Amino acid sequence: MVALAQQIRPLQSTRRVLAAAGLLTSIVWWGVGLQNSLHEERELAEHITSAQNDLQTRATKSAQAAQAVDEGGRLGDLLAAGAPKIVTDALTAELTALARQTGVRRVAIQMALPAEEGGLKRYPVVVDFEADSAAALAFVRQAETGPHPARLRTVRFQATDATATQFEVQASLDYFGVDLP
Repeated sequence: MVALAQQIRPLQSTRRVLAAAGLLTSIVWWGVGLQNSLHEERELAEHITSAQNDLQTRATKSAQAAQAVDEGGRLGDLLAAGAPKIVTDALTAELTALARQTGVRRVAIQMALPAEEGGLKRYPVVVDFEADSAAALAFVRQAETGPHPARLRTVRFQATDATATQFEVQASLDYFGVDLP
């Protein structure tokens, strides 16, 4: 019996060592798991902070875009309110009267359909006429700076006589304004 008790003692010591090793292993694995959990928690907190910052940035940009749209609409309204009112028949009559006034002959006015451009309408006009150089230049200058300011796109002069005193002229102008309601 004594021999059996002596054989059991080392087994009991081994059992205690194995229990301590198991406990130590459990504590190490718990520490590693705790460390991983803390790391994941920090990453999640950083992700949440980043998402909140991104949301705030997007909200600010959205508010700025809404302000820009409102400001653009307000400026468009101001531009339209101050823009010249275009009546195509009146514009044709003004150019015809200007032609008589400056001494040009055989006036032909062609108006194309207006096109939207930056909140205004662009009215392309081509004026064909005959005149001497002084009358032609006076007509083109006054047509460009007259009651309805225009942008002169092109002017083409072609002499009709051997002395180059009379010309056939084609002037392309763009008038800008808004339609009358």
